[in-house]
Amino acid sequence: MYLNRRNNSAESNLAEVQEELEQVDEECFSWATAKLALGHITLEDYFDRLIDHIREGEARHTWDKSNSNIAHTLQGDLIAGAFKSRMLKRNLGKISHADGEQLKALYLLFYHEAAVTELQRRVVLDVGVTLTSLPPWTIDILGIIAYARRHADVLEHLVENYRASTTTAKTSFDLISRSTISSRMNSSSETFQHSRNSPHNRELEWRLWTALLKAEPGTWLHYPLLKTTNAAGIPEGLYNGLAWLAHWWPNNYELRNSPALAEYLRALSPRGVKFSPQSISQFLSVTAGTSINFCRDGRIVPVSAAAARTMLECFPLEGMLSDDRPDADSAELALPITQWPTNNPDRLVVMEMLLEQGLLVDGNLAYYRRWNDGSGISSLAMRTEEQLQDTCLIKAAERGDTKMVELLVRYGAKRDVRGAHGYTAAERARMKGHPKIAKYLETLED
Repeated sequence: MYLNRRNNSAESNLAEVQEELEQVDEECFSWATAKLALGHITLEDYFDRLIDHIREGEARHTWDKSNSNIAHTLQGDLIAGAFKSRMLKRNLGKISHADGEQLKALYLLFYHEAAVTELQRRVVLDVGVTLTSLPPWTIDILGIIAYARRHADVLEHLVENYRASTTTAKTSFDLISRSTISSRMNSSSETFQHSRNSPHNRELEWRLWTALLKAEPGTWLHYPLLKTTNAAGIPEGLYNGLAWLAHWWPNNYELRNSPALAEYLRALSPRGVKFSPQSISQFLSVTAGTSINFCRDGRIVPVSAAAARTMLECFPLEGMLSDDRPDADSAELALPITQWPTNNPDRLVVMEMLLEQGLLVDGNLAYYRRWNDGSGISSLAMRTEEQLQDTCLIKAAERGDTKMVELLVRYGAKRDVRGAHGYTAAERARMKGHPKIAKYLETLED
């Protein structure tokens, strides 16, 4: 099924959809979604059942109510959710059977055709309309179909030439939540939300959102002011979902380094978005766990220096580090970089970028505990003392990474800081069999 049952929060969010499915005497939006996913109805039947809600002579369903939670339907099925939203929010009224058949033909055409020129030709010849003649609510649903199918050329064409809204009313894209995007990205199914779940299609996600972010304000995405420091200017649920895209595929080097992601970040930056240090860290140095777990949860998959530069130019550290825990924020960003392969020259380039932007060179993760009144937080409860107490200089010295040690010292790293078990960087280096680094650190003049 399209519904993502693995996530507990997703299950609770979809409670209304479950109730709709339990309404066995009616076949509303969720029934159409489920039956299509299970192969019990055709795609033509699926669109028929969506359009039936606004056809003349069709009965109104129990779940066709204005206070219905559209976001939950969108999470289960993007196209059905968009149609439900437009129907309930725009009071579309009823259309004739002939108009319904024309609308179905249009939806099916956009579902199957990914080439803009051929699509424009067939809209006129096969459906008998022009895109300019369509109302914004129809353009909105066509845009969602292109998004769900990952027809990037089609969505870009629609965004550049047509309007999904002519008022302050939200479009379907405004309603897409963090849960919708995360479940769309995280499904293990071969096919999910009307598209193949492939690396190419996942990369297209960035291109699709880049087009939407570059759209004229008030036509495809709206930007209400929010009372939050994290997402100034765009809906909070949408912001959280978009932020996840920057580090959602931890082991896919190509996706994090793709030109499509770079363009997406450049489009997102002007909207006032600020990534958290954790998000930046997960983008730069993804592990099997998190950056806090980097010592024990699998190999690190570094990003390229070029991709890191784009991220830090679009989202500089200035104003990002917390006033009350800058040591921990800096450590979360920098400590994993000290674990990059020592034959990877980008480790020095990326570390210097962070240092140039104000990273605190001697930060450590133990500051989370001090910040939290000494009680610790759950994500640190099982961490080793080395993970919590060591600084970048100590980590680089114990690995024998001479160039990283020299870089950190040049930026003011303190040699007398004592990390785990009370050892300095020089003492740790000697313990690990790197006497030259130990001597270098001990004989440096202040």
